[in-house]
Amino acid sequence: MRILIITLLTIVILQSCKKYPDGPLLSIRSREARITNTWVCEKALVGDVESTAFYTKYTFEYGADKSYSEYNGYNTIKGVWELSTNEDSIIVRYGANKILHGFKIQKLKNNSMRLTEGPNGLGFDWYLKSN
Repeated sequence: MRILIITLLTIVILQSCKKYPDGPLLSIRSREARITNTWVCEKALVGDVESTAFYTKYTFEYGADKSYSEYNGYNTIKGVWELSTNEDSIIVRYGANKILHGFKIQKLKNNSMRLTEGPNGLGFDWYLKSN
């Protein structure tokens, strides 16, 4: 009986650790440490339509100093990033007017990240891998 209770408690605790829909279940590294990296587009969906061919040159760099850089193959956008209050989104501010742009985190692992932006089925779905 005791083993059953411990097993059930362990399952409940581990499930509550999972912050993002696609994982990971548990990570030793902080969210900020996992975000801090240079990311390249592995797959892109626009409105649920496979669009990777148009975004293969995209690079996103999240610095430990909160600097942000996005390169689309032609231009670079620079700004700053931060986690939202509940840590489920990355907020980017860039440009002279400090335009806000939000990416909802779906998966955040050391070497892969999935971000969405815009309403479901209409926005972007970025599958990124570390460079």
